[in-house]
Amino acid sequence: ELAQLVGASKLAELPSENALASAPTAFAGGVQQLYETAAPVAHYALAFSCAPEAASTLAALLGTQRRVKWGHGGSELAQAAAQGGFAADAFSFAYSDAGLVGVLVSAPTAQLRSAVETVAATVQKHIARPSANAVQRAVAAAKVDVAEQLSSQTGAVRALGQIALGQNAATLESVEKAAGSLSKTAESVFASKPVAVSIGLSQSTPYVDTLGF
Repeated sequence: ELAQLVGASKLAELPSENALASAPTAFAGGVQQLYETAAPVAHYALAFSCAPEAASTLAALLGTQRRVKWGHGGSELAQAAAQGGFAADAFSFAYSDAGLVGVLVSAPTAQLRSAVETVAATVQKHIARPSANAVQRAVAAAKVDVAEQLSSQTGAVRALGQIALGQNAATLESVEKAAGSLSKTAESVFASKPVAVSIGLSQSTPYVDTLGF
């Protein structure tokens, strides 16, 4: 529907890509540690490279978003975080030819290492090999998120602009397209080596090479 609106408007007259040819974006993993001694809570982010059109649906598969007040997400990852007493929040970014999906772990400094190890193990065991119910739940959640974003004028204008400029915008159509191969995509994406960023005491954060990816 958004694509049809763009095609019928003056936005269709805008160039959809740069005149200058550019090489495809290449993902380079790595680790960035920011040393912080005063904060009682430490943070650790794991991010994986993915196709931009699949980023939002993969984030929904991680399933950390709270849908009920005082509750937690319905995925195994959300349940592991609730049982472990730490926070795990999924995120995603879609660019013109690349995407990122990942999870931000927040925990007391002394608990961060075990929290990150729990998240890594859960992602590899459950998220990378999702059940049919998990896939169905993720697709439904992604559709709800897209509908909420497009229900506001700001969200609709942002999506129209992204499509007009040849960029990737999360739409119901893109979610449906990603749903067909979500299991295969998740297995490939979450088996790859992630990039890691941490804020806190360096001795309390695990090396990404020890997390099994």
